[in-house]
Amino acid sequence: FGKLANASGTAEMMAMPVALVLILGIIEVGGAAILLAGPLAKDWMVRLTGLGFAGIMLGAIMMVHAAHGWNSIGNMGMEFQVTLALISLYFAIVGNVGSTNDRVKDL
Repeated sequence: FGKLANASGTAEMMAMPVALVLILGIIEVGGAAILLAGPLAKDWMVRLTGLGFAGIMLGAIMMVHAAHGWNSIGNMGMEFQVTLALISLYFAIVGNVGSTNDRVKDL
């Protein structure tokens, strides 16, 4: 919620427009809610969330973390962001395999 609560400060720190910071914050909070909904979320929602998160992580890697190298311990490297991007791509490709709708169709 930090990006949403202090959008102007985050925008200034990241040298980005406030509107873009708000959009990113809404995608992150909304996407997290969709993933936390688990089997209640629709398959297309989980796939779209995965794509959104992968895009955000790719942007974070390119804008900030790649310049600091791989190791993220103590120097803001990109190890954690690459892991999150790969997990997000998994959700984008596989979707919500445990959704209620899929289980009903398989019966």
